[in-house]
Amino acid sequence: MNPRERNRLLQAAEGYFSSGNQGLARLSLESLVAADASSSRAFELLGYVYGNEGRENDAHRCLTKACQLPRATPEAWYYLGVSCLKQREPLPAIRAFDRALALAGPFFEALHDRGTAYSLLGKSASALDSYARASKFRPDSFDLVFNIGKVYDEVKDLRNALVYYDRALALDPGVADVWAHRGAVFYDLERYAEAIADWERALSIDPCVDFLRGFLLHARMRICDWRGWRAERDDLLARVRRGENACGPFEMLAFSGDEELQSSAARRWVEANFAGPQAAVAFERGARDRIRVAYFSADFRHHAVAYLTAEIYELHDRERFEIFGFALSKADRDDAMRARLARAFDHFVEVDELTASEIASRARGLGIDIAVDLGGHTKGSRTAIFGQRVAPVQVNYLGFPGTMGAHFIDYIIADETTIPDPSRHAYAEKVVHLPECFQPSDTRRPIASAGVSRSAFGLPTGGFVFCCFNSTYKITPDAFAGWMRILGAVPASCLWLLAGGEQMEANLRREAAAAGVAPDRLVFAGRVAADEYLARLRLADLFLDTLPFNAGTTANDALFAGLPVLTCPGNAFAARMAASLLHALDLPELIAASGAEYEAKAIALAQRPAELDRIKARLAQNRTAKPLFDMPRYTRHLEAAYEEMLRRRQEGLAPDHIRVPRAPWPPT
Repeated sequence: MNPRERNRLLQAAEGYFSSGNQGLARLSLESLVAADASSSRAFELLGYVYGNEGRENDAHRCLTKACQLPRATPEAWYYLGVSCLKQREPLPAIRAFDRALALAGPFFEALHDRGTAYSLLGKSASALDSYARASKFRPDSFDLVFNIGKVYDEVKDLRNALVYYDRALALDPGVADVWAHRGAVFYDLERYAEAIADWERALSIDPCVDFLRGFLLHARMRICDWRGWRAERDDLLARVRRGENACGPFEMLAFSGDEELQSSAARRWVEANFAGPQAAVAFERGARDRIRVAYFSADFRHHAVAYLTAEIYELHDRERFEIFGFALSKADRDDAMRARLARAFDHFVEVDELTASEIASRARGLGIDIAVDLGGHTKGSRTAIFGQRVAPVQVNYLGFPGTMGAHFIDYIIADETTIPDPSRHAYAEKVVHLPECFQPSDTRRPIASAGVSRSAFGLPTGGFVFCCFNSTYKITPDAFAGWMRILGAVPASCLWLLAGGEQMEANLRREAAAAGVAPDRLVFAGRVAADEYLARLRLADLFLDTLPFNAGTTANDALFAGLPVLTCPGNAFAARMAASLLHALDLPELIAASGAEYEAKAIALAQRPAELDRIKARLAQNRTAKPLFDMPRYTRHLEAAYEEMLRRRQEGLAPDHIRVPRAPWPPT
């Protein structure tokens, strides 16, 4: 086709396009590029037409072709960048935006969208720089202001996040997503009443904001505001059953002990947040003797997960294993646990400032054999890392007591109590049964030796002290009602709970009064140092567990300090944790078969001090006579699980359920 004819056809197509006749424009442009594939402008226009018709892949192909040809316009490069963002390809998007800016000079759209691409990469400083340059053109752009807030939110600069969310709401208060994001900041700041108000406003604007109903109900549980709780909980569970994105997987653990519902919530969360096919990665192990195990956590600091696992890292057999710790978050400089963990690993890798892709690349470069996710669906976790397949074997362990619902996690560490064989179908992972208990302990954690007294913590010097130091979101109205019946049957007893702020305490005192129990029989414990916390547990007489979300680390702490834990197991991992610990200590009499039996046992133990003393004596004896706190033994079992996982991989076998054989007891 000669240039004159090409230009005539192109002008005609441009006329159709500018007049809104998309069909004729498409037919003209398709004929033109079929006859002459040398016109960048033709491919550019055809890309716009396909984009308007929702044919995103075709639009991307045409814009790519347009930018490969001479005389590509700044607009072609800009819209190629936009197309790359739609394809979730931020790096090519940045290159396209940079080219558009080089050709045309600074303009708002390219600077703003480049900031968005950097944000998707996790490059917060570059995102903020690009947004700042864009703000010189349109400082009051709603999208710009909101996106700046989201970057500050992502890096946990919560003060600045609030500033920009407030500005966005001043510009347009009718966008549900802004209220949802600001509510999340308030939640992180433990300003739960404000989080609740913002989330209610978001749902009033858009009742279908993904997962927000679960967050809202969870925030109410944080302050024990149970008004309308049962109806909201039942509605939430019905929505999950219908396949709605109504509740996140972590929140679901506190609402329902139904493994099927928990699995559904986890699967929906992964599909919504980590969609896409699993990365195809070829792993070449090479010739080496030691298995490289990497633990990934945002909690390598003063945190429950660290207190449970520290001794494992120290006890791993260094002749057979090389141990890596990938720290996904920073810790305070004076965090003694962080310093201990840094010494415990062979390699302590701080990656908090790296993107998920960079972390995955680094792990693959180190030749990790087994990647262990200690966070799961909990705060600070980086699930996207594992979606990129950082190791040939990937494991869900300890931090999240439920299924990840993800096709890219191969195994979950459990035991026969937490995931019995009939329940395995509800877990996306293959189940690894450790022979005695899923949960490790740090038996080297100190207990304060200085004397503590009940009066120092506001407890009555006489009478029976029930306690529960579980997080407040684990306390359901049903659990609290049972506790009030127990207090009613045991005169002069009190219930000692973890402090949760004035609003939470006022709500519980009101609930106690409504149940006929004097509000001052509730005593609230503030936070103290870890060794004092363990010593303080010894002032109580009996720990009362929660359902459907059991005590995990708190049950371990209580038993380690010598305080009996009474539990009633349910039908999911999180609802069976305390029972697992008690089985490993051979204290089955502290496991109730029903809620009624749980209450009867609590009352009987309070009324029969000799029986409680007998249980405490057995607990003290079994701390060393039973395997729960035998960490060398536990570590050998865990290592046997790792060896079997890798053996299957090396032999070309798919992951499968593993039952680790029990080592002889007592150990020889």
